Amino acid sequence: MAGKETSFAVTRAQAKVSWGDLLPDVLILVSGALSIVLSFMFDECLGHHEFFGKSVAIAVLLSGIVAFRSLNKHYRKFLNYSNLADVPSTSKNQRTIDRLTLSLSIAGTLVWAYGDIIFAKLLK
Repeated sequence: MAGKETSFAVTRAQAKVSWGDLLPDVLILVSGALSIVLSFMFDECLGHHEFFGKSVAIAVLLSGIVAFRSLNKHYRKFLNYSNLADVPSTSKNQRTIDRLTLSLSIAGTLVWAYGDIIFAKLLK
């Protein structure tokens, strides 16, 4: 069998999750992003940055809720299969939600830490 390569890669079916099933997660993420945008606009109108930095705490909290929901879905998926090779890989839509959740939490944390500086630079 010299020269013959053996592949042990397991190809798994990909789970199919519609956007309708992910609507609660989408709405939670949009609410978090809107809290940042609306507070920035509110602070800009008032000429101070009181709410901008604080509103990001809401966004980070909401992204944490979506992350918890996603982990819960993954755990339930693994618990429903006795053979790990049969577990379908994460759907494209769920991976998109997971990436957006991570992005919102990272961006939110940065704005939370540096919101006053960001606000001052954007309004120059």
